[in-house]
Amino acid sequence: MSNAIAVRLGLLLSLVAMLPSCGPEGGSTAPDGGGGAGRGKDAKDGVALRYATQPIKLKQIGQFDSNVRARGEYNEIAAKYTVGLELAPAGDKVKVVWAFADVGTLDLKGSLAPKPGAEDPKAALLRLGKGAYLVDLRGEIDEDGSKVLPENDAQRKEIDALKKQAEEAEKAGKPFEAPMLAIMQTTRAMVSLPVLPEEGLPVGKAVVSTAEEELQLFEGGPKMPTETETTYTLVKIDTSGSKRIAEVQFESVTSGATETQMGVLSLDSTTEGTMLFDIDGHVPVSIDLTSNQAFTSGSEQMFESTTMIKSTFEQG
Repeated sequence: MSNAIAVRLGLLLSLVAMLPSCGPEGGSTAPDGGGGAGRGKDAKDGVALRYATQPIKLKQIGQFDSNVRARGEYNEIAAKYTVGLELAPAGDKVKVVWAFADVGTLDLKGSLAPKPGAEDPKAALLRLGKGAYLVDLRGEIDEDGSKVLPENDAQRKEIDALKKQAEEAEKAGKPFEAPMLAIMQTTRAMVSLPVLPEEGLPVGKAVVSTAEEELQLFEGGPKMPTETETTYTLVKIDTSGSKRIAEVQFESVTSGATETQMGVLSLDSTTEGTMLFDIDGHVPVSIDLTSNQAFTSGSEQMFESTTMIKSTFEQG
């Protein structure tokens, strides 16, 4: 597998890994908290969690660990960082403007290891680690709307330039190493808000949802039909403080397959973890997840990755 294709699949798997969905609970009626009509209130089948529609600032303190193997190639990212998130209403969406405030650790190994004379990865991440995206009230990203936000111009131009260099090098049969391309493409997984479940969750009862979609493997490449089954369980609601905090466990299984020049390419992905969500404040408190993905062609494993994300969120 060429370096360019591996980088693109690395981006895909980082996005597939972001299935952290969390849910609410049932039991007591909560005030709406200014978040929007009906959100945060008990429904017949549980509380439907949604993000706030009023402006909110969050500080995300995160840890991101990822390793990828692709037919002899290997790379690893281990990062500890702080990100500022500003949420504001944008029509029927929420606009999230983000920027890295600090990068305490950024260890890169394998094909991502820094090369002599290259820009310091931490400095590059702080320089380019900013942008914005649009989500609905459940945290689902509006990809088309996010692409045209002006906050993404600087990073998009740099990524496009590196992609062009990679494509030209691939056509010429020359090696091309661009660690920052993979790192910048990974930032989406590092700063995304958790996606909330569509349905309300009763306490102690597992709720299963299914979804079908087509994943674009890489720009101009084939699309893969996939099916995802996600199970949410509201473990409890902590009412010991001034706000109700829902603890939700989740597990997602994704599978898919498509015909390519290499034959039938199949995807198997699992994600599991725990999330705490402030029911009354309409914001996440923490998330801890592990995701494993593998692409297989026939009996040969073409690509595998493991991603672990731990984040806490503070208001203000």
